[in-house]
Amino acid sequence: MIENGATSSRTVGRWLRFCFVVCTVATAPAFAAMHSFNPSIRGNVSYINNVVFVDDPAEEQSDTNTRVALHLPYKMQTKTALLSLRYDTTFDSFQEFQELDFVGHKVTARLATNTSPRSTLRVYGTFSLSQDEDFVTGLQTDPDEPDPVDPFLLQRTRRWAGTVRVIHRHALGRRWNLSTGANGSYSFVDPIDEVPNAPSTANLEDKQSAGVNFRLRHTLSQKTSIGGTYAYGIVHQERSGDENVHEVRLTLSQGVSKRVNLGFEAGGYRRTRESPDSAGNFDTTGFSWSLHINMGYREGLKIGPYRMSFRLGARPSTGGTLEGTSTNNSASVSLTDPRTRTWSWSLFSRFTNRVPFDRDLAVYNTFSTGFNLRKSLRSALSLRGRAEYVNQWSSDTDDSTGSFFRVSGGLSWFPFAGTRMAGR
Repeated sequence: MIENGATSSRTVGRWLRFCFVVCTVATAPAFAAMHSFNPSIRGNVSYINNVVFVDDPAEEQSDTNTRVALHLPYKMQTKTALLSLRYDTTFDSFQEFQELDFVGHKVTARLATNTSPRSTLRVYGTFSLSQDEDFVTGLQTDPDEPDPVDPFLLQRTRRWAGTVRVIHRHALGRRWNLSTGANGSYSFVDPIDEVPNAPSTANLEDKQSAGVNFRLRHTLSQKTSIGGTYAYGIVHQERSGDENVHEVRLTLSQGVSKRVNLGFEAGGYRRTRESPDSAGNFDTTGFSWSLHINMGYREGLKIGPYRMSFRLGARPSTGGTLEGTSTNNSASVSLTDPRTRTWSWSLFSRFTNRVPFDRDLAVYNTFSTGFNLRKSLRSALSLRGRAEYVNQWSSDTDDSTGSFFRVSGGLSWFPFAGTRMAGR
C-alpha cells in the first residue's frame, strides 16, 4: 500500500517519463506534425447533503466544497499517429470538514498509430490519486474497457489507481478483422482516519489485475457483423486471494436504420479462486450477456441533435476496490447533446445489482442519476452546472447503506481557445 505523498510524487514522475518515451518513439519517424495545447482552469462550488456517505439519515452532515482544477491537454497528430497526453490536478477545500481538503492528480496517455496498411495499434494508460468516485461520470463507460467501473457508494479514502491497455487490430481480408488486447490495473486505498461515521458496510481491499483477450469479427453486410471473443484474466486481492476467470462471448452488431444501431453479446464464464483460507475457495460458472442500443436523431427537435444510448446486461467484474469479485447486473440510459457551441447537456441514469461470488458478502443495489449542463459565454469562457443523486441499499436486509445528493456550478476558462501550434 502506498503510504505517503513522496511515493505518490515518484509514481506520477514515472508515468510522466513513460508518456515522454511513448511520445518520442511514436513520432520519431515523422517529419511533420500538428500540435495542439488547450489548457483550462476551472472553478466551481458544490453542495452535498451527506459529505461522508453515512447510512443513517439522522447522522447525515452537509458541507460546501470549493474546487479549483487545472487541465493540461496536449495532442500531436502525424500522418500515421495520434498522441494525446493530459495532466489534471484538483484542489478541494471543504467549509466544515477541513480534514477532507485534498489535492488530486491524474495523468493520461493515449496513442493510436497505423503499424501497417492493414493494422492499427492503440495504447492507453492512466494514473490517478483521488479521494472519492465520480459516480455519474462513471456511467459514461467505454464498452471496450475490460472491466468497467460501476458506481457503488464507498467511504471516502485516499485511492491510488492505474490502468494500462494495449489493443492491436488487423484486417485479415475484406470482411475479417482480428483484435488482440492486453490490460493491467492496480488499486490501493488508504483510510482517512479523521473521517467520522464511516460506513462499516463498505469493506475495501487492494487489488491488482491483468488479462488478455482475442476478438474475431466477420462483416456480413454494410449493416451486419458477427464475431466471437475469448478473454482470460487474473486478479490478486489483498485478503480474498487470487482468482482466474475465462470468458467466451458471441457478438452481433446490426444497423437497424441510418441512426439506430443494436449490439448483442452472449456467452459464459468460469471463475476459480485460491484463498488464504481454503474455506473461501470456489470454482463457479455463469452466463454473461449484454444488449446496447445507440440512437441519434435530428428531425423535429427544437433542442437540436442528440444521442441516446441504452445498455442492459450481466458481466463478471473485479469489483473495483470493494472486497471480493462479483457478477454485476446493470441497466443504464444516457441522453447527450454533442454540440460544442452555445448549449450542451447530458443526462445519465443507471441501476446496478452487485452479486458477490463470496456468498458471505452483502448484495448491493445502487441507483445513480444526474445531469451536466454547459453554456459557452465566449470563445474562452463557459458556464457549467451539474447535479447527481446516488442511493444504495442491501438486498439482504433492504436497509439503506448510504445516499447523497450533490449540486454544483462554476466557470471554465480556456486561455488559448481557438489557437493551434503547427509543427514543421
